[in-house]
Amino acid sequence: MKLDSIYARRKYNEIISICSNTADILEKLVGKNNSLSFIFHDVIKQLSINSPERSWKEKVHYVLNNPDNVLGSDLIRDTDNLRKDFSSYFGKFQVPSEKDLYRCVKRLASFIAVVSDTEVPEEIRKIYDQPIKSNMTLQIDDLIENPTTRVPVVLCLDTSASMSGEKIDELNMGVSQFFQAVLNDEIAKYAVELCIVTFSSKATKILDFANIERQVSTFDNNKLVAHGNTAMGEAVNMSLDLLDSRKKEYQDKGVDYWQPWLVLMTDGQPTDDISSAAQRTSVLVDSKKLTIFPIGIGSGANMQRLKQFSPKREPLRLKGLMLAEFFDWLGKSVKCTSVSAPGTSVKLPPIGWAEL
Repeated sequence: MKLDSIYARRKYNEIISICSNTADILEKLVGKNNSLSFIFHDVIKQLSINSPERSWKEKVHYVLNNPDNVLGSDLIRDTDNLRKDFSSYFGKFQVPSEKDLYRCVKRLASFIAVVSDTEVPEEIRKIYDQPIKSNMTLQIDDLIENPTTRVPVVLCLDTSASMSGEKIDELNMGVSQFFQAVLNDEIAKYAVELCIVTFSSKATKILDFANIERQVSTFDNNKLVAHGNTAMGEAVNMSLDLLDSRKKEYQDKGVDYWQPWLVLMTDGQPTDDISSAAQRTSVLVDSKKLTIFPIGIGSGANMQRLKQFSPKREPLRLKGLMLAEFFDWLGKSVKCTSVSAPGTSVKLPPIGWAEL
């Protein structure tokens, strides 16, 4: 069963209203009539209307394990933890902090988005992004403190509804594996700077450029969730704009950098206009100012559309769901780049994860 989009928007507005009122944190989380837990209960009630279960815990598990709701293991875990958190706060076994409030807002809004196939409103993203942004204030200072030649990498990732379930789980694990591969290398962990842009019904910057050591916990607290359409053109344009801004910061601070990398991954085809984005990537690739890796996931990926972004490098389709293998290869590849001289040709590791 899916939630009606009108109902979902009403719940989003209630979340915004609760977060903006003057009540204390505990009241916002588990107050009797106007709280996040009250919204959560109402949503579960709507989704479990046909459930034979009686207890609250059983109703939640019924919804989370309903095959009609392809949630993915990360979202199932986060939503069940949300239930546990509310129970803990209600019983006053735990005193919630502002960070706890933000985490609950994100988990609740992400759950509603998936079960209603809607987008989390920007007003709510701004609420739960607050602690993240405060952790990213060292972006410019890092350029001064760490003069290592940089490898800027943008992961532009499809998180539309078709990526639900096993695909989004594998994608989350793959990105985490990439983090660890880079962190385990004494040179790469100071050289590689990562930015993550996702696209569903719109493009969203999940992580801005920074040293990877600063970003691990941020990503762990903001795992990717699948829902919505496939705004690929918007996401690629956003990725290129972010790369342009970061390159200017490198230049202003006198920091050298290798040719930027853009990894574009999708399991389908764009639902928006890609002509402008495709033209921009083509010009940058032709002028040797960008390396792009267009990757198709599964048989539904439109490889002809991906090829429009990459005039010189054929898009590759993963073997099955070999996302972990791809990100392991990507980690090894950026390591090779980080120990080479800017402007020189770099031999990348052999590819075993694609249908060649």
